[in-house]
Amino acid sequence: GPTKPAHAWPKPWTNLETQEHVQVVKAASGLLQEPLRTDMGDDEIFVGKDSIHILKHHGSYMQQDRSLKGKDKQHSYQFMLRLKMPCGEVPGPLYAELDDISNKWGHGDLRATTRQAFQLHGVLKGNLKSVIASIANIGSNTYGGGGD
Repeated sequence: GPTKPAHAWPKPWTNLETQEHVQVVKAASGLLQEPLRTDMGDDEIFVGKDSIHILKHHGSYMQQDRSLKGKDKQHSYQFMLRLKMPCGEVPGPLYAELDDISNKWGHGDLRATTRQAFQLHGVLKGNLKSVIASIANIGSNTYGGGGD
């Protein structure tokens, strides 16, 4: 029958021997927490390679300031947050609050995307938790806003 086929076949999506590195990181992350939690607690202005994978699930990406060049750019780590907007609808008061957050902690421009979302650029690592908490407190969120 359909639940037990006469001839077994390999399932290409099930690979228990070798996994992509990102899958190994996620499996060992303790519900998408580590090593990001540890990296967020240090004084560096960036997070490590494995934390970058976890950060995506929290709707954030680490970037560099594109307006800078050379060595200045190498040490200009900042973060972008992508907010999820269900159905692409944003009530006016929510947009005003997001705009204020962008002015306070980001570059001051809230960017609309073609994916029915907003991006907030220029958030420094030390402010990341506060920004995400502020966004959650006004009724929006960033989790799931990044890719996998």
